[in-house]
Amino acid sequence: MFTPRTPRSKIALAALFIALIVTIPGKAQEIKLKPLADYENSLKQYYTARLQADRLEFAEKTQKKWWYYLPTFGYAFRGPTVNVNTGLFAEIDKDNQTKKAQFSAITAQTELAYREELHQLRTQYRIMEVQREAITDIYVVEKIENRIYSVAEEANQQKQITPVEHSKALLLYQTQLLAHDTERRLFAQKIIELERLARFNYPTDLLENQTEWAQHPKPKL
Repeated sequence: MFTPRTPRSKIALAALFIALIVTIPGKAQEIKLKPLADYENSLKQYYTARLQADRLEFAEKTQKKWWYYLPTFGYAFRGPTVNVNTGLFAEIDKDNQTKKAQFSAITAQTELAYREELHQLRTQYRIMEVQREAITDIYVVEKIENRIYSVAEEANQQKQITPVEHSKALLLYQTQLLAHDTERRLFAQKIIELERLARFNYPTDLLENQTEWAQHPKPKL
C-alpha cells in the first residue's frame, strides 16, 4: 500500500513494472526453418506450373486451323481449277520455325527466372542459418539471466535487498526477455518472407467458373 510518504522512486518503479507486465506479449509462435530442399522443391513446382501455363497460352495463340493452308479453288472455261501457291509451303515452314523459336524463348526465359530466384533463395537461406545459430544462443543466455534473477528473488525473500533493488532486478530481467522475444519474432518474420520467395504452400485453388475449363483437353502445338 502506497502512502503520501512513499518515495517517488519506488512509486515510479512499481508503475513501470506493472506497465511492463501488461504490455509484454506472449512468446512468438514458433515457426521453424525447414530444410532447404523443401523450399527448393516448392520453387521448382511453381515454375514448372508457370512454364506449363505459358506454353498452353502460346499454343492457344499460335495454333492455326488446317484450312488456312488449303489451296484455292476456282472455275475456268475448261472446268474447275486448283491453284496451288508454292509460296504457301515456304510460309508454313516459316511459321513452324518462328513458333519453335518463340517456344524455346519461353522455356529459356522461365528457366532463367527460376535460376535467379533459386540463387536468391539459397543465399537467403544461408543467412537464415547464421541467424538461427544466434537464436539458439539466446536460449543459453536466457538461462543465465534467469539464474541471476533467481538470486535477486531469493535475496528479496530473505530481506537482503530493498524492494527498490528487487524491482530493478525484475525490471531488467523482464526487459531482457522482451528483447529476446523480439529477436525471435523478427526471425519468424524472415522465415515467412523466405517461404513467400519459395512459394511455399502456394495456393492451388481454382475459381468456381474455371473448374470445368481446367478439365478441357490441352491443345497440341
